[in-house]
Amino acid sequence: MASATTESAAVTAPTREQLLKRGSVAVVAAMVAVAVVRTVAVSLGVPETADPMQLDPILTSSVVGAVGATVVYGVLTRVASRPNRTFVVIAGLVLLVSLVPVVTVAPGLPGVTGAVLVTLAAMHLAVAAVSVLILTR
Repeated sequence: MASATTESAAVTAPTREQLLKRGSVAVVAAMVAVAVVRTVAVSLGVPETADPMQLDPILTSSVVGAVGATVVYGVLTRVASRPNRTFVVIAGLVLLVSLVPVVTVAPGLPGVTGAVLVTLAAMHLAVAAVSVLILTR
């Protein structure tokens, strides 16, 4: 019978250079992901003139999210017994919290339609997904 490997044995804390590299890749990937989601949405008729669809704030928000994820992951790899699992749980919770303004604030902004709200949620999910996938590899 083979023994199961625990996550704590399998996950070693990345060096600063490794974390910086993963974090940088996560930031760039998050920016690309939201730009692709926005471009596809606009090509399908989502109004790009709606306040939350402006590219600069979208890119800035994705950078903040990916940098924040990198910092949290870096801390967890040093203090948590199961850093990847803990990070996935935290990332999921942060994603849920980040969607609160999408359903509470965004509907009242000029030009926001249901399609804009779906696009915003998709962009939030894209940043979370690429951050988790890149940082936990």
